[in-house]
Amino acid sequence: MRGASTESVAGKARMEQRLGEFIEARTGVRSRLQLWRRFTGGFSWSTYGATITQDTPTGKVQDVVVRIGEPTGLLAPYSTAPESQVLRSLHGGAVPVPAVLFASDDTEVVGAPFMVQERVRGVVRTPWEQARGAESGDNTIAAQFVDTLAALHRFDWTQKELPALDHATTEGNAALRQLARWQAMLEANELRRLPLLHYALHWLRENAPVAPAVTLVHGDYRSGNFLEDEGRITAILDWELVHLGDPHEDLGWACMRMFLDGDKRVCGLMPRDALYDRYAAAAGRTVNRESVRYYEALSLFKVIAMNMSGARRIESGRSPDLRMTSLAFGLPQLMRDLLDVMERAR
Repeated sequence: MRGASTESVAGKARMEQRLGEFIEARTGVRSRLQLWRRFTGGFSWSTYGATITQDTPTGKVQDVVVRIGEPTGLLAPYSTAPESQVLRSLHGGAVPVPAVLFASDDTEVVGAPFMVQERVRGVVRTPWEQARGAESGDNTIAAQFVDTLAALHRFDWTQKELPALDHATTEGNAALRQLARWQAMLEANELRRLPLLHYALHWLRENAPVAPAVTLVHGDYRSGNFLEDEGRITAILDWELVHLGDPHEDLGWACMRMFLDGDKRVCGLMPRDALYDRYAAAAGRTVNRESVRYYEALSLFKVIAMNMSGARRIESGRSPDLRMTSLAFGLPQLMRDLLDVMERAR
């Protein structure tokens, strides 16, 4: 996701200087950082390609990704702690993630929290681009997409130091804790009372499922949030919504209509039933379809809350990112989708 321009935090040269000084202080090696590209897309963290050059005997040069949690971003204020802790715990395991080289919430460096990560080889494809591969009969990426999610949900987070996550989450309250988070965002940004959303709040409270286990939940698991290279997923990206919760939540998010292609493949990759079957085999856990439908509804509620937040930020002058004006345009369709999911769940 991407937020406002670099100039809202610091000038490019100043940012390069401050980040270079930060890296030098942490490594004890004279370091220079050069920002060379801003990656577009999204509305939250600003993401840049950069190069670190260090004065070592071999003249170490490393391509990296710099992410800035700018105060005008969609989900501001930000902290690097949840994401960086989870990525460091997962790195080198069954879930491919970029290595976190540096992370700091010290706003004195560049004016906002920031992370420096290794640059991973690969490209990002949309659900519609993924669908073309599925149509050709190549299910390699689709299989990895499902197996990687299962590996994430099998990961024993209890053996890691993850203090930034909500350890009060239980099987019984996982859904309600997420609902409370997005209800708070909705209520802070609702321009006028919308009866459907308040009915949805009641429905989501009354139908909250009990989780089969408390697992790591990515929070935005879909096509467009992973890199692939030569038929292999090389990194899962965009972990800013990671939390502890019900594993069905990631399935419900991926199954939202907005991520389906014309043939109803989830994220353009695999039909829903096939995805459920493969996930169950890989995770060693039966998929509760009612729970997936519940989390599909909660995911739509979550997107609506975020879109309302973006629209409100523009209206109030808190964000200069005019792309956020477009978020309000999608609200009618999102609410129709939410109503449809709740009706199908009856």
